[in-house]
Amino acid sequence: MSGINEANADFVSYGDQTRPPILLRNTCYACPEQYDAYQNGQRVGYLRLRHGYFAAYLGDPSGPRIYDAEPEGDGIFDPSERDRYLSEACAALAEHLAALPEAEA
Repeated sequence: MSGINEANADFVSYGDQTRPPILLRNTCYACPEQYDAYQNGQRVGYLRLRHGYFAAYLGDPSGPRIYDAEPEGDGIFDPSERDRYLSEACAALAEHLAALPEAEA
């Protein structure tokens, strides 16, 4: 997927203003609720909530898990918790991306 930007992203995380934002594209709305994460137009992560377990992975689903949580929602977030967990996962992605050597980022 190319050309993702703030206009066609489902969620924008600005977090640390010194880094480019993480943009999320919702790829499945429920059971599981999942997102692809992009930074500078490149896919940098994958987020999924399934069976009450939420995780963020660096790169794609086979990449290293860099964030996890157990929200109230099972296969879909409770509306009151979605922004919190997506923001925390994006912050974890941004931290890991910032720590990568320039050639890998």
